[in-house]
Amino acid sequence: YMVFAGYSGFKNLPLPYHVMHGLGWLMIALFLHLWFSPYARFKKALQENNIPLAGQSLNKIRIVVTTNLWLGLITICLGALGRYFA
Repeated sequence: YMVFAGYSGFKNLPLPYHVMHGLGWLMIALFLHLWFSPYARFKKALQENNIPLAGQSLNKIRIVVTTNLWLGLITICLGALGRYFA
C-alpha cells in the first residue's frame, strides 16, 4: 500500500527497493527451476532405485537452495539497510 500511496508507484521508489524486487523474482525463478528439474529427476531416480543419479540430483538441489538462501539474506539486508543507501 505504501508503495502506491507514498511513492505513487514503483517508478519513484529508491534503487534498493527495485533490487529487492528483482531478487525476489530471481528467487521465484530458481525455486521453479528446482521444483521442475532437479527435484523431479530426484523423485524419478528414487522410484527407479537409481541411488547415484538421486545423489547427483540432490547435490544440484543443495546448490540451488544455498543460492536462494544467500539471495534471501541479501534481500533482508537491503530491506533493513536500504534506507541508508537511498
